[in-house]
Amino acid sequence: YRIEPINKPFFDEIEQLKTALHQNSGGQRYSGNAAAGRLWKLLISPAEAHLAQIKRLIIIPDDELHYLPFEVLQDDRRRYLIEKYAIQYQYSTALLGNQTGNIRTQSLVSFAPFSTRGYTDSNSTLSRLPASAEEISNLNGLALLDDKATRENFLQFANHNRIIHLATHASVNNENPLRSFISFYPGNTASRLYAREIYDLQLDTTDLIILSACETGTGQLVKGEGLMSITRAFAYAGCPNIITSLWKAEDRATAYISQRLHYYLGKNETKDKALQMAKIDFLKSQDIDPALKSPNYWAHLVLIGDYEPDHKRSNWPWVATGIVIILLTYYFLKRKNLPEHPNRQV
Repeated sequence: YRIEPINKPFFDEIEQLKTALHQNSGGQRYSGNAAAGRLWKLLISPAEAHLAQIKRLIIIPDDELHYLPFEVLQDDRRRYLIEKYAIQYQYSTALLGNQTGNIRTQSLVSFAPFSTRGYTDSNSTLSRLPASAEEISNLNGLALLDDKATRENFLQFANHNRIIHLATHASVNNENPLRSFISFYPGNTASRLYAREIYDLQLDTTDLIILSACETGTGQLVKGEGLMSITRAFAYAGCPNIITSLWKAEDRATAYISQRLHYYLGKNETKDKALQMAKIDFLKSQDIDPALKSPNYWAHLVLIGDYEPDHKRSNWPWVATGIVIILLTYYFLKRKNLPEHPNRQV
C-alpha cells in the first residue's frame, strides 16, 4: 500500500465534488470537473504505475470516501476513470473472494410500481417514473408493473430469482437508518419495505440486486462500519452483489444505463464490466441529450460486490491478484481537530 499526506483541502474537494454530483435538476451546469481532477492526482496518480496491465479495480473506501464514485475522477486529458477501468466496491477485504455463477443462465424478476402513476398523501409525494417501464421491458424474466409490483410480490419472489431489479422510489433516514425504506405499489406506508425488515430476509440464492431507486446506496456514516444503508441491509441478508444509487436518480438516464447493463450481462460479461460498458454506451450514444452526459446523471449507479473472474479467461488467480487495489484507508479525525492536525496520512 501507499501512504499519502492529506489535509483539510482534501475533504473540501470531496465535499465540492459530492455537491456537484447531487445537482441534476434546474439546468445547473456541472461544476465538479476541477475537484475531480485534483482528487485524481491524489487518489489515482500514486497508483498508476502499478495499474499498467490492469482493467478492473476493486475499491474499498473508508469513511467519507464512501460517498464518492471514483468513476467520475478525471485525468489531465479529462478522461473519466470509468473509461479506463471497470470498477466495483466492497466493504472490507474479509468479504472478498467468493465467486459467482454465469448471469446469462439465471432467472430475473423486476419491479416498476410507479410507471403509470405516482402516489400522494398528506405525508409524502412519490412522482411517476415513466421511464421505469422501459427500464425493465424486454428483460429475460418476469416484469411486474404498477399494481403487480407490490411489497407482497417482492417478498414472494425475492429468494426464488438470481437477479432482482427494482425501478422505484426509496427514502433514506440518516437519523435512524433502520427506518430507511423502498416503496412498492401503491406507495402508502403499508407498501414500504424497511431496512430493518431487509436485514431479516433470507437472500442467499439471490446473486444480484439492482436498486435503481434514489439514494439506496447512501445513509448514515458510522465509524468503522461505513454507510449503514439499504445496500448494507441487502448484503447482510445474503445477497453478495448490489448495484445501487448514491443520489437521486434521473429517470431517463437510469433507464438507458439499466437496459445496456442487462444487455451486457446477457452477453456473459462480469457485473463490473457490464456496468462500465453500459455507462460508456451512455456517454457515446447519439440518442442521449448532451445535457444528460455530465457525471451527475450517469455516475450514481455503483456496484458493491464480490470479485467475479473474467468469464472469458481461465487465469483468474493472476487477475484476482492484480486487480485488487485498496485505495485510501485512512484514519479520520473529527473536523474540529483539523487546525491542530493540518496534515494527515492516507
